[in-house]
Amino acid sequence: MSSLPIPPDLYFSDFAFDLKCYSVIRNGITACQYSGLDNTEDRNSYVHFQLPCDIKAGDLLECNGDYLLVTKIDFDTFDGQKALLKAFIINKI
Repeated sequence: MSSLPIPPDLYFSDFAFDLKCYSVIRNGITACQYSGLDNTEDRNSYVHFQLPCDIKAGDLLECNGDYLLVTKIDFDTFDGQKALLKAFIINKI
């Protein structure tokens, strides 16, 4: 868990040109779609999503034909509160 220096909505607006649309696939069904930002931490890839969102370990994220398996969920905080969901991912073939 990391602490953000700015509010999550400002963070997302600052990087709006990098946002990608991700479909969340759970049990073979597209459950919802969210905008997310790709990132890495200690050589582990993850996607940041604004809260609230419904993403769990085991979900697949589809973006432009690429499928990513969510392996772990964590959060970044702002002002002591959960602010962004971090969906750690691996490529799924």
